[in-house]
Formats: sequence, structure tokens, C-alpha cells
Amino acid sequence: MYREFYDFLKEDNKIYADQLKIEDSPLKYEIILTQQKILQLLSVLDRSITEIEKSTKNKVKKSTQKVQDTVEKSEVEIKEKLPEFSEITDRKVNLPNLYEFKRGIIGGTIPELNAFVSEETVRQQELHHGDLAVAYTYMKNGKKEFAFLLEERRFTGEKECRIQFDQCIVEEIASELVCRSNRNGQLKIEESFYSPIISIQDKHEFNLQVGDIVDLAVCKKNPSKPKVIWKYEKAVVKKDKRPNDINTSKKRKRKSKKERIAKSLPLTLLGKKILIVSFEHDRSRYEREIQKRGGELLMGDANDTAERLKNLVKKSDLVIPIITNSSHHAVETVVEEAKALRVPFVPSTSKGITRNIALAEQVVMKIYN
Repeated sequence: MYREFYDFLKEDNKIYADQLKIEDSPLKYEIILTQQKILQLLSVLDRSITEIEKSTKNKVKKSTQKVQDTVEKSEVEIKEKLPEFSEITDRKVNLPNLYEFKRGIIGGTIPELNAFVSEETVRQQELHHGDLAVAYTYMKNGKKEFAFLLEERRFTGEKECRIQFDQCIVEEIASELVCRSNRNGQLKIEESFYSPIISIQDKHEFNLQVGDIVDLAVCKKNPSKPKVIWKYEKAVVKKDKRPNDINTSKKRKRKSKKERIAKSLPLTLLGKKILIVSFEHDRSRYEREIQKRGGELLMGDANDTAERLKNLVKKSDLVIPIITNSSHHAVETVVEEAKALRVPFVPSTSKGITRNIALAEQVVMKIYN
């Protein structure tokens, strides 16, 4: 603002001086002298403005550096107090590492961690070849295990050597189970008809019978050895709608989409007590989602006492402290108590309720199933 005012006065003064046409010599010299005094004063003002600008910049720079030093100091304190979380908080913004997912014939792998990703997890997270996933660690029988959540979609195409056939119908030919068709018609590989024979191992593993619906995967280099990767539950055949059923049908349609989805959700947390340590205002949403899946929510607030948090850990089957929504005291308390009681725990850096529920489902499935 000061700089703009100075520039205006300086330019304005020049314009007025140049426009003066005075022949009277004494008056002319007097005006020129006054003009020089004004320019000197403006020069002093210019130096003052320059000093003010330098001072302001230095103050801002010092303030910025102070904030940055405080943040870095806090990060060091967190890592010193919570060394268990170093693997998932080694970035400055406390985000977990991302790992590339490689699709296999069944399931997949995270090569950097030498970890296998089950077919259930692949489908639950809708993982595709090349996607980036977040890896969360937890302990199972004294061993480190991983749970994975999709973080960034990078799918550019199916793995080159892999072919998948969805919703294939199981048939019996010459005492062997085969698949010749699916929802798209007869199975083909490069325009050639394909009728894969299901192995005896897959038959027993999936308890397959004629009429079952399955997904198959096969390697292009070895199409004679297909692998059953998924078996669908048999769909209930719907009856034809009759005229007198129209009113009843309209009433059913009034139910919200969320209610219909809730009824169809698998009970992945059945009978399990899940302790979430986060803000209290998230309780109702967590409770609703966990109950839909057959579980029970135990909610710990970030400001709860150590005694209350320890009692909650004792009652829980799984502990998930939300690091970004919890105090250091709360996280340390539940983690140490979970270790002492050998209760499974997995810290989460995500504030997303849907993501944390998916994380709970994965860990419960791996530990208790």
C-alpha cells in the first residue's frame, strides 16, 4: 500500500511540474526549488518503505521457520513415543506407504512385502493389476500379517498372461465337471471354443455341483489347467409378477436403497466387538455400519481416561485406533494394553469410516475365520 502511494505522488509531482509554463524567472526558480524539496522528501519516504518491506519479509520468514521447526519436532516426538507405527507413519504427512498390486491366477501379491492377497480381499477392494494399495500391519499368533486397502486406481489392463471368465455354468460331461458357457455365451479363447475341465481339487475345495455358478481364471500359456477362483451363491428364482401383486410391489419400491443394501450385507463381523478409538461424534456412523455386519461397537474417545480405555480393550476382539483422530495418550494406552492382553490391533491413518470398516472386516476374516 505504501509503495503504491509513493509511486503515485512521485509521478503526479512530475506531471504538474512539467505542465507549468512560467516566464517570470524568480517564481520559476522558487517552484523548481519546492519541487526538489518534494522529491527529496519522497526519496526519504522511499527508503522508509523499503525498510518496512524488508522487516515484514523477515518477520514472515522467521514465523514460517518457527512453524516448520515445531512440526518437525512434533513428528520426531511421535516416532519416539510410538515406534510401532514407524512403518505406516514414515512420511511427513503420516500417510502409509503405497505398494503396487500384482494380479495372480487366483488372488495376487505385493512383491515389495512378499505378501499374498487373497481372492476375497481382491474382490472386496476391487483391486486390479497395477493398482496401488495401502498396507496395514497387525499381529496374528505372534506373526506380522497385512491387510490391504485400495488407495489409487492405476489399472491399465488385465495381466497379459491371465484370462478370466465370469459367471460360468458348471455342467457334467462324461462324469467330469466342465464349463462351456457363461452369461456372454459360449466360452472362447482367441475365437476358438473353450470347454475347460474342472480339477478334482477345485471340485472338492468349492464343493461344486452341476448348476453352480463360478468364476474361472487361466493362463494363456497353459489353458488346459483352469482354476476356479470364486463360487457364487445360488440366486433365488423370482416369480412372475401377477396383476394383484402390483400394489404390494409399489410398497416394496418405497424402501430406500440403503435399506435394501443393508439387508444383503454379509455378516463379516458377526459376534465380534470392535473397539474404535476416535472422536465421539463418529459413534453413530460406526455403530450403524458395524451392526449391519453383525458386530458390536465399543467406542473410545480421544480424551478418555487410561482406565476406561484399558477396560474397553479387555472387552474387545479387535482394536483400531484412528491415529489422525486420537491423542497420543489414547493411542499409546490402547496399543500397550492390547499387546499385554494379546488382543489384535491395527492402527489406521484414515479418517474414512468406510475404509476403516473394510479394514476391520479384513483383519477379522484373517484372524477368526
